[in-house]
Amino acid sequence: MQGSNHYRTLRSQRRLSLLLGSASAVSIIALTPVYAQDDESDENRDVVTVTGTRIQGIDPVGSEVLTVGGDDIAKSRYSSTADLLRKVPQVLSFGGNEGRAGGAGFQGDVVNVSYANSPNLRGLGTAATLSLVNGHRTPAVGPNSDIFEPDTVPSIALSQIQIVADGASAIYGSDAVTGVMNYIMREPFDGAQVSGRVGFADDHMDWKAAVMLGKTWDTGGIMVAYEHIDREALAASDRPKLYNDDFSEYGGDGLSLATAPGNILTPSGYMGIPAGSSTTLTLSDLLASPNTQSRWTNTDALPAIDSNSFVAKFNQELAPGFELYGDGIFYRRNITIRQTPYDTLAGPLVVPVTNPYHPCNNGGSANGITCPDPVTVQYNFFGDLGPHLRDGYEQTWNGTAGFRFDLPMPDWTGDVYFSYGKAKNSVRTDDGGTARGTLPNVLAGDFGAIPAFNPFCDGTPGCNDQATLDYLDSWSTTNYWFKRKMVSGSFTGPLFSITGGDVRLAIGGEHYRDRFDSFNISGASQVVTEGVHSLNGRNVSAAFGELYVPLVGDANSMPGIVSLELTAAGRYENYSDFGDSLNPKFGVNWEPFEDFVIHASFGKSFRAPVLSSNNPNAQAGTYTRFPIDTMLIDPSLGYMGAPGFTTPTYIIGGNGTLGPEKAKTYSAGFEWTPSDVDGLTLSMNYYRIDYTGKIDYPAFNVGPLAALNTPSLSPFVFLNPGAFSTSTLSQAEFDALIDALNNGTAQPAFSPYDTVDRLTIGPAPSPGPGGTIAIIDARRNNIGVVKTSGLDFTAYYNFAAQNIDWTVGAVATYVLKYDEAIAPGAPIEDRVNYFGGPLKFAARGEVTADLGEVQTSLYLNFANAYHIERRFIPAAAPDEYLDIDAFATLDFSITYSPDATGLLNGLDMTFSVENVFDSDPPLVLNATGGANFPGLQYDNSRNSPLGRVLSIQISKAF
Repeated sequence: MQGSNHYRTLRSQRRLSLLLGSASAVSIIALTPVYAQDDESDENRDVVTVTGTRIQGIDPVGSEVLTVGGDDIAKSRYSSTADLLRKVPQVLSFGGNEGRAGGAGFQGDVVNVSYANSPNLRGLGTAATLSLVNGHRTPAVGPNSDIFEPDTVPSIALSQIQIVADGASAIYGSDAVTGVMNYIMREPFDGAQVSGRVGFADDHMDWKAAVMLGKTWDTGGIMVAYEHIDREALAASDRPKLYNDDFSEYGGDGLSLATAPGNILTPSGYMGIPAGSSTTLTLSDLLASPNTQSRWTNTDALPAIDSNSFVAKFNQELAPGFELYGDGIFYRRNITIRQTPYDTLAGPLVVPVTNPYHPCNNGGSANGITCPDPVTVQYNFFGDLGPHLRDGYEQTWNGTAGFRFDLPMPDWTGDVYFSYGKAKNSVRTDDGGTARGTLPNVLAGDFGAIPAFNPFCDGTPGCNDQATLDYLDSWSTTNYWFKRKMVSGSFTGPLFSITGGDVRLAIGGEHYRDRFDSFNISGASQVVTEGVHSLNGRNVSAAFGELYVPLVGDANSMPGIVSLELTAAGRYENYSDFGDSLNPKFGVNWEPFEDFVIHASFGKSFRAPVLSSNNPNAQAGTYTRFPIDTMLIDPSLGYMGAPGFTTPTYIIGGNGTLGPEKAKTYSAGFEWTPSDVDGLTLSMNYYRIDYTGKIDYPAFNVGPLAALNTPSLSPFVFLNPGAFSTSTLSQAEFDALIDALNNGTAQPAFSPYDTVDRLTIGPAPSPGPGGTIAIIDARRNNIGVVKTSGLDFTAYYNFAAQNIDWTVGAVATYVLKYDEAIAPGAPIEDRVNYFGGPLKFAARGEVTADLGEVQTSLYLNFANAYHIERRFIPAAAPDEYLDIDAFATLDFSITYSPDATGLLNGLDMTFSVENVFDSDPPLVLNATGGANFPGLQYDNSRNSPLGRVLSIQISKAF
């Protein structure tokens, strides 16, 4: 009764892999269960469980499954699995990626202290995409424990990556809101394989080496693999067209005045301090023009990375029908990057005349400055204190062991496994700037044994005493770890037969225990402080079931209904910390005529808040590193202070009252493989996701200026009545709020939240118009709403002509809508084709010619034009810069696989070029600014700064 299903399985074996750089377009691992070749009898059938269903012997019903498989991964010309997956149109963004530390909300960006990669299906965030290894969960990394690194499994050891871009909480539980990505290791084998790759771009190189060993015996086998990846840092100065914060030609700010030597403010504007100045500067020595430099000076666009991954997989038959199996992973990824120094943008220094190097001490008044007035200096501490260096690692290990066994009932099997793992992040940041609270002491020049700081020098060695620099320097180390223990059991088999085939059932349960901790160690003024540990955890128990009903099959097919299959699945989960959830899913496959299958599904999904979000102590505190230009504050807010840069204070951290995010998911589509056009496949899939209760912190995402100026964010903004006439608070209430934050006590009644639970507060902000102008609540809350829908397309054609096997194909995604409300009461906005939202259309096409031993391919990557809102670009920039051009790149590869014996047997050599014409990304005036983001002129959430990359890869199987 498997004939019709088997036919659809085999014809589906080619899919996304054809379009991702395969070295052999015909060696594709099937995306659905693979049956023994040329033999369909039950006793000779080898069934492989696939992503999207827990029932053995069937395809997933109702949901489309995309696969990157087999040789496409092992022979991939890309430097990492993450780079390979970026070519999948459904992966709209990698959230935080190697070029972004995250912390902003664009396309579900994440707090990403280690510049990690993590897939982000449909643009709803990395945490809404569940990543599995061999079908089971592994510990996630990152400050929020919501990041999975695709390179965790060495590419040489990957059999396939299966992608279900559809809600799957009914099958897998929390996090599978937008879909599942399952990284499946290769099975044990006899032999060995080694591979090496080196890639070159302008001023950049990366290399990768891997080895895999395997051994099988009559009752089992083992596979082990190791991979090392090394990538150089890319200096921002090596891409001056992209990492360029000079917006003067577009009506914005020019280069930074925070330089060394610096600049002194005079009545006529800033004037430059001459190079070589040390202790004898006078006001008459000042240069007519100020010194300037890029804020990207001495920084990196991409971090230096080296990673090591090790995996093993084994199976051993202990008795007929009873098998022990297991797998293990270890992954460590080290990063180093020079970031933009905070103090480059933190505002000017006010230097009193008591400073012994003050120019008034060396001469009289000049250039409009009357001695002995204090002077205002713009200065960059890079020369004195070094770069704002981030250096750290992420590390994951996990082990799984289980039993597969036959049950007494015919064709029923069981699977029980135990899994244990731990993930850790540790990142040290050397600020390359000052502990700013200590700076006034040494600027005044009367701070005991610590010599005064000289901001009139040029930052060269010897300008300032080392004791002074040691006093000013600061650093911090953030540590996060996540631990999971899990036991799972499931049973599957046929219940009974009906005319259409076997009705099948899968049932089971899981229990897992998660633990999370984070803490910070910081040093400033040679004093080391360890923060409070934010340890918390949860226990989760789940029960699930899935039913498959083949109403019409080979035995009762009829005109208009060749086959008709239904599935119903449900999963109940109970959480120890916030409640329970019940999520169903229904699917249907209808084949109205041979070669044409229509599928549809409906389900409910959810995402439990990660432990860091649900912990009021995690990452908790106040944050005051965002000076804003008060000249840009909306006049309707009634700001009463003088124009200039002033600092609001953020409240950040978790929230112990969070509930789950929830979603309703819909999909429908078809696949057509006409038998009279051999080699042709066409498919289309419609999806819709209604996502509510999305956990976010929009007042932080948009930046302090936008938070103040956006009416829908007013519930999260408390204005200082001494600075704003429109504040709804009295000065006493605002002062009480500051006191409550500093003391960790309950907030006043006017707060929209009940308590600030044990916040770890830094230096107290002072009330009044001369101090903090506003307090912004940036803690996590269930506030977001997203409704998105779109279409996925696949088309490919395999044919032979002139003794050449050709493949022509394309995959594409067309987003119909992405409606988002960032906060309660905020207007619904369609973010499609806007900066920070998904593109309406993205596609990748391929033409491959296979001549036997030689295969050559061309790939076209296309992303349509889109728009950027005026709040992100210089205010005076013409409207033409609101439009961002479409972008297309061409990739090329040629592979030689000799059909030979001896040393050449099993050899593959690939030469490839990404971005053949070295095309620069389109101009984007991303002038958002911020304490650690000085603005740049391309969209680094969509495009790579590397440009053309040439690579050579050699692989040898033994």
